[in-house]
Amino acid sequence: MNSRPRYLLEQDNENLYLTVPYVERERAKKIDGRTYDQEQRRWRYPNTPAALRAIMSEFGAELGVSVPQAIGVVEGAGIAERPSRESLPRADGGAADDADAQANGDGVDAEAALRLSQELVDVRQRLAETEQEAAALRAARDMAEEALARMVAEAAEQKDLIASQKESIARLEKVAAASASQTAVATSRQNGVVRESLVSLLSPVSPSVSDLLAEFDMLGPSRHLCAAMGRQLEWTLQNRHGIKQDKFERMINQAHSLRKLTRDGKGFAHEVRTQRNLATHTQDDELEITFPARALIMLAASTLVFRELEA
Repeated sequence: MNSRPRYLLEQDNENLYLTVPYVERERAKKIDGRTYDQEQRRWRYPNTPAALRAIMSEFGAELGVSVPQAIGVVEGAGIAERPSRESLPRADGGAADDADAQANGDGVDAEAALRLSQELVDVRQRLAETEQEAAALRAARDMAEEALARMVAEAAEQKDLIASQKESIARLEKVAAASASQTAVATSRQNGVVRESLVSLLSPVSPSVSDLLAEFDMLGPSRHLCAAMGRQLEWTLQNRHGIKQDKFERMINQAHSLRKLTRDGKGFAHEVRTQRNLATHTQDDELEITFPARALIMLAASTLVFRELEA
């Protein structure tokens, strides 16, 4: 065990030096004029009666009876006079006076008991701090376990949700496949109806109806029918009615100027041109579903135009 007392007051010509345990630092800070000597691990105060009075007021019980006697405390009068330089232990290790040395010798056992008591207090304090840290660690562990349990539960829910979504996707794929099959059948039937209408409409007026039907059989969808009908009208205007090859719009207007088409016929011919342009230049998938209806419009407009041209 370290032989240096846990509570010790020393002096030199200018300063008082107070050694106390680390846990007493706040008490030592309350005394005015303090500075801390990091190297010696002790507090330094000016060697004045006021500093002595403050030190004794705060640490008199821990320092023992010899120090109050050395600073000349008079009952009821406080500090009567500045103590002599020899009345306290010297910071340089010099000898104290005989009376103080005797008192210290008599109080060795008491000082040892005091040191042991303070060490016990320190140990208990460290134990309490350790228990607090352990409690905090246990609380953190419990929180982590709860968070992990929540994450496991959420992962299980996500797994169930993904499985349910896969089942839904599988059902939708089956429905889509069935719908596609039904659509193909309906389209085939529709194309057959449109092909028959083409034959009845174009056979009397167009020598190229066989070529048109061959193209229709190859392309199939209604948008290609719209494109083919537009080309058939262009061919008819140019080869059957002597309209000079030009932009489709100008060819229709020229046919109207030559009285090949009435004003209504001109409007229907432009409708054919419009549907032909949509079928030829549009790549919008949402517009694709409108071409069966547009093909019917094209058939009706083409019927009226070809009747006027062949009248």
